[in-house]
Amino acid sequence: MRKKRPVIIPIEVKSREFKSRVYLAARLLELGHKVYIGNSQILRKLKILSFAPGLILENDVTKSSSNYLKRLKNLGHLCLALDEEALCPISDSWYVKQRVDPKSLELLDTFFTRGNDDKKAIEECYKCDPKKLVPAGNPRLDILRSNLSPLLNYNSDSYILIISRFSRSNPFSITRDQVLSNVQRKFALNEKDMNFYKGYFNHTNKLFDHFINMSKSLAEKFLNRQVIIRPHPSENIDTWINYMESNQNVKISSFGTAEEVASGSSLVLHNGCTAGLESAILGLPVFSYMPIISDKYDVPLPNLVSTCYSNQFELFEAIEKKLLSNHNVKKNSENIWKSINKYIGNDKNESSTEIISSYIDELLKENRKVDYLKRYFSFLIEILMRLKFVIKSFLNYLYLKISRKKNPLLKLQKERRNYYKQKYPGTSKAEIRKIISKFTSTSFVIKDHCQEWYELRPFN
Repeated sequence: MRKKRPVIIPIEVKSREFKSRVYLAARLLELGHKVYIGNSQILRKLKILSFAPGLILENDVTKSSSNYLKRLKNLGHLCLALDEEALCPISDSWYVKQRVDPKSLELLDTFFTRGNDDKKAIEECYKCDPKKLVPAGNPRLDILRSNLSPLLNYNSDSYILIISRFSRSNPFSITRDQVLSNVQRKFALNEKDMNFYKGYFNHTNKLFDHFINMSKSLAEKFLNRQVIIRPHPSENIDTWINYMESNQNVKISSFGTAEEVASGSSLVLHNGCTAGLESAILGLPVFSYMPIISDKYDVPLPNLVSTCYSNQFELFEAIEKKLLSNHNVKKNSENIWKSINKYIGNDKNESSTEIISSYIDELLKENRKVDYLKRYFSFLIEILMRLKFVIKSFLNYLYLKISRKKNPLLKLQKERRNYYKQKYPGTSKAEIRKIISKFTSTSFVIKDHCQEWYELRPFN
C-alpha cells in the first residue's frame, strides 16, 4: 500500500491565520493525516526540497505565485489554495481582477473561495473547471463559532480597541509610491484596472489620515479609559507610536490575533477591516468610522456588521452611550451570523474547516502517482538554482570586500527580514500543542522538521 501524502500548511501572517490553520491541522490529524506547518517564506525561499511530495495549501492564486506553483507541481506536490484576502474585498469582480490569475488557477487542484459570489465572479471572468472552485468560507471564522469559542465575559469598563487596516497607506518600510509600483509588478494590472487601484489607493490614504487623527481625538476624549491600537501586521508601527506618544492612555500592540485582542475589549473601532467582522461575530459592539464614503472603494462586509459614523463627534457620543448601556453578546453574535451566512461558505451551512478537510481527505484517497522522473529533474534544477544563488552572493561579497564598497542591498535585505519577522515572528511546539489541544482530544506527536517548520502526526 502506497504511503499517504502529507499535508503541508504554510503560514504567511501569524496573527491573521496561524490559529485557524492549526485548527485545520487538528481536524486533519483526526482524519489520520500527517501535517507539516510553518513559515511560508522559509518554504518558498529555502526549504521546498525538505519535503517529500505532499499536498500544499497555498495562500493565494495571484500572478506572482504562478512560477512557484509550477515548481511545486513539477516536484510532485498537489496544490490547493485558500486566499485570506478573499474574505473582505472591495467587490468580487475587483478581487478576481487583482488576485486571481488564470495561469495560477490552472495549476491548482482546488481553489477554496469565500462563497458562491466570488466563485461566480471567477467563472464569469475565466474559463476553468467549475469543480476546481469550492465555496468554503474561511477557518478564521470557524474558530469564532460558539461551540469553539467560549462566550465572552463582556466588560463595558474594559479598554477600547482601535484596529487599523492601512498597510498600503502606512507601509512597513517603503513609500506610498513604491507601494503602487509593487502592485503593478505583482498583479500585472492593465491601465484601466491600475487607474481604479490608484483611485482606491487615494481613498485609503485619505481615510488613514482621518483615522489616525480620530484615534488621537478619541484617546483625548476618553482620558480615563485605556485605548489599544492594533496596526495591521504589514503596517509601520512606528508611525502610530510617534503620533500617539503624548497620549498616556494609549498602547500600540501588534501581538496576538485580532480576535484575542478584541475579546477583552469593551468595543471595537475600525474601517472596512476583516478584524471588525471577526469582532462582530464574537458579539462585541463594533463601530466603523467612515469620514469619507465611496460606493466604489469602501469594503462592504465589515461595515455591514458595524454601526457606521462619518462624523467623529457623533461617533464619540454613540460610543459613550454604548458603554453605559447593557450589551447582550450572545444575541448580537447570533444576529451577525444570520446576516453574513449568505456571503460565506456553501449553501449547506457547513463549517469552512469541515469543507476543506473533507476535500483534502478525498483528494488524498485518490493516491495519485508521482512522476518521479519529472520530480528528480526538477529537484536537480532546484539544487542548481540554489547553488547559483549561493555563488552569486559569495562573489558579490568578495567584490564588495575587495573594493571596500558598501552593498546598497544590505539595508533593503535587512528591512525585508524585519518585515517578514513582523508578519511571522515564529512559533514553538508548545504553542502549537496548546492550540490543538483546545480543538481536539486526538493524540498526536509533534517534532521539529526543518527551519521554522514542524511535523505533526497522529499517535498510533
